[in-house]
Amino acid sequence: MANLEKYKGVIPAFYACYDAEGNVSPERVRALTEYHIRKGVKGVYVNGSSGECIYQSLEDRKITLENVMAAAKGRLTVIAHVGCNNTKDSVELAKHAESLGVDAIANRDYAVLMGLTLFTAILVLVGNLVADILYSFVDPRIRY
Repeated sequence: MANLEKYKGVIPAFYACYDAEGNVSPERVRALTEYHIRKGVKGVYVNGSSGECIYQSLEDRKITLENVMAAAKGRLTVIAHVGCNNTKDSVELAKHAESLGVDAIANRDYAVLMGLTLFTAILVLVGNLVADILYSFVDPRIRY
């Protein structure tokens, strides 16, 4: 059975880090990762909607995750969100995340989250991370 202890504790969304020109900043990504480590969080949720994933290119999302992993060096649980508006890009991001050795890969269907059901609309209002957890990690053995 998988070690579920690494998913207990504070795991905040990882925000996008840009330089003055509007490009993803590897230095700022590594600095924010170190900040989270110093503050004692258990892990980070990378490239979700709080990190502006739907506005970033695949390359920007890869650069962000690569630099989080390089800075974390096993000191954080890293959950990589790979959701895109098409399956091909999601698969590419999932393979990339796996190659980096992330702890988990998350995905959610943005079409479903655009308000097709009242339940989904309520989840979006409560917060994207809650929706991500419910859609990606629902496991009856885990108490959230």
